Amino acid sequence: STSKQYAFVQERPGLSNSAICAISNTKFFVIERDSDYPYTGSELESEVTSTISAYKRIVEIDLEGATDISDPQNGPLGLTYKIKEGLKNASQTARDELGPVLEAKTIEQLNDSLGLASVGIVPVKKRLVADLLRMEYPYTHDKAEGLAYFPKMGMVAIVNDNDFGIDSNGKRVFQK
Repeated sequence: STSKQYAFVQERPGLSNSAICAISNTKFFVIERDSDYPYTGSELESEVTSTISAYKRIVEIDLEGATDISDPQNGPLGLTYKIKEGLKNASQTARDELGPVLEAKTIEQLNDSLGLASVGIVPVKKRLVADLLRMEYPYTHDKAEGLAYFPKMGMVAIVNDNDFGIDSNGKRVFQK
């Protein structure tokens, strides 16, 4: 079987993608989230407001038109994108010679849409499906980590991972 890799641009630093679910050959649902609770302990769960700083969303991504960034050599660093003066749209494996190079960057170092565009990479298209914190029954936990799609019912199920209700501050383990 063939596999491919595509760039997905996070909405802000510190977010994670914790689940992905195919809905067609080119479209997928993805959970994009932080690990914060959506409210402080002094608020009631029903009082979640628009001032929430936590981030829990389901997005639909579409691979159509996105750049395949897979490394055909399957090298340990993946592809390295060399940025050469006057030739910003060159992308080759680290083994290719382009002449004098200003800098070479991994895909992780091209960490936003502008960085990706500077070497000719088009990330997947992204569309908001649901903001889990602003639904009729908001998601009140820290980590949405599972996703299932039931197309005949038009339903998406979210699975929570609360780490058995425990957390750690690096010195001790405590109940959440």
